[in-house]
Amino acid sequence: MRLPWLRPMVALLVSALFFVPLYFVCANVIKRGDQISKHPAALPIPPTLDNIVAVLTRPDQLFWVSVTNSLIVTVLSVLVLTVLSAMLGHYLARARNRWTRALTLLLLCGLMIPPQVILIPITDVLRFTHLMATLQGLVLFNVGYYVPFGISQSLGQRAGGNSLDNTLRVASRVQTDWILADIRVHAVAHGFGHGLVHLWALDGTLLGTASQSTIVRAWRENPNA
Repeated sequence: MRLPWLRPMVALLVSALFFVPLYFVCANVIKRGDQISKHPAALPIPPTLDNIVAVLTRPDQLFWVSVTNSLIVTVLSVLVLTVLSAMLGHYLARARNRWTRALTLLLLCGLMIPPQVILIPITDVLRFTHLMATLQGLVLFNVGYYVPFGISQSLGQRAGGNSLDNTLRVASRVQTDWILADIRVHAVAHGFGHGLVHLWALDGTLLGTASQSTIVRAWRENPNA
């Protein structure tokens, strides 16, 4: 006997459990300080913004300094990760040897190791290199920890695509009822494919071109066959 209401009810209960910590944070932020410890789960009646004002107007500007540090670390980490992951992923996707397979396996292992396990070794390394409690050390940690994730995305594995490079060139913009996509595959060899696309408007105007290189994999419809 199927109960159509059971699955939505379970999903609702699980969602409610995830919402509990968020409720505590939002409710206590706009609650008076003496009421937070006495009634942490109570509604903020009457609500107050004194806690937020106190944080934003601290004499040491701790909040704004923390926001600035977080912004700097995030921007630098993302920039370095984007360049490093794309370059290494491009090389690993094109090369086929024992070294690249071993390196790919090592990067995948980095995704499976919990960060708590490597916290003490990373701290020792940062202390040895005198980068502990520095901006450079924090950026280096972020880059090293998230490189395996960036490599997996650059390789296109489980990311919805296997593109190696893609170049788009916009020639002109005109009104048209439809667009003709002229797709030409130049070569498919050694596991790679290369092609070119021309986009034409109704009146024959060239709208743009695109070129792309991809990894070609032959998926078997029946893996057990």
